[in-house]
Amino acid sequence: VGDSKLTPVRVGYCLANIAKIDINVFGFYLNPYLLDAVGMDANLVGAILVCKQMWDAFSDPIVGKLSDNTKTKWGRRRPWIVASFPFLGCSWVAFWTIISAIDDQAWLFLYYLVCILAFTTFNTFTQLPFLCLLQEIAPT
Repeated sequence: VGDSKLTPVRVGYCLANIAKIDINVFGFYLNPYLLDAVGMDANLVGAILVCKQMWDAFSDPIVGKLSDNTKTKWGRRRPWIVASFPFLGCSWVAFWTIISAIDDQAWLFLYYLVCILAFTTFNTFTQLPFLCLLQEIAPT
């Protein structure tokens, strides 16, 4: 079925998929973390999830357009992945950090909403161009 050699580019692409584990962990532990560890009200957690999905639906086409129209010597996708990855890591750490000084539900909601929207945005800037790479490295 076509060219089945494992080139360094293909191996690198496959290894980069390991980074998607954080997204699965994020989705799996989000509710128990916010409800049990942070002590946030369930209605507020639901509101955060709705806002996250709405923001993701809004930002994905914009990031896709930006990525498609980027022209650099490093290609269309790589600059977005490399530039957003450190911010993705920072937003990941910020989200999982429990701020014990905040005990007001409104401030908890605001803090975790900002964290999850930042994480979602930087994840989009990392994952969307990465997923588009497959069509560009695969022989047609």
